[in-house]
Amino acid sequence: LIVFSNLNILILFSIIFSIVALIYVKFLNLSLTNAWRGNLFEYLKGHLLTWAENESEYIDKVFEKNSIKSNVDIEEFLFENFRLCFPYFHFGPIKNTGSSLFIKTYSEKFNGNCIVFHTPTTHKENLSSNKETEKIVKELLINDNWIKINKISNIISKSKNSMRVYGLKLDDYAILFLDGDEIERLHTNLIIKNIKKYCKKLGFKEVSIIDCHSS
Repeated sequence: LIVFSNLNILILFSIIFSIVALIYVKFLNLSLTNAWRGNLFEYLKGHLLTWAENESEYIDKVFEKNSIKSNVDIEEFLFENFRLCFPYFHFGPIKNTGSSLFIKTYSEKFNGNCIVFHTPTTHKENLSSNKETEKIVKELLINDNWIKINKISNIISKSKNSMRVYGLKLDDYAILFLDGDEIERLHTNLIIKNIKKYCKKLGFKEVSIIDCHSS
């Protein structure tokens, strides 16, 4: 006859739980490696360092190692001495990693005389590191391809079902504000491409798109 004390039951339960948790984490790591890029344990370590010690260097290196190269589109308008910036990448993923500090960094470089808008992008379009963020901001500092604006129209709006669109003209350019719960569940790159194509058919030189992020 084997009699288990409460302590023995607790120890046994802890061992079983640890084994199951280890198997689950191993399985999750395998799934992540196949479906995404990188190693789960590296991400976990990086997240812990970021939140516990405010250390972003480790996770930035993990992101850089597992990122893919891509061109970055940014539209800038200058109205008098005030800048409007539309970067087509996401501000993330967390705290001070990747492109999370882009708005702060950009604003500091232009002495706060600016607004940076959230375009229809997801965390798949995060910059990989703070180094990439700094590099882009430096490029914008010496870039003179911004568009000078003289006139701004009144705002007009249209709505259908749960989607709402607000728009205004800046000379021969346009700005659209997309407001809807389901935007982030849609194919954002396709949304941007189709809207820009349609607006150019209407005669606009360019259209900048803002995700109001109401979801």
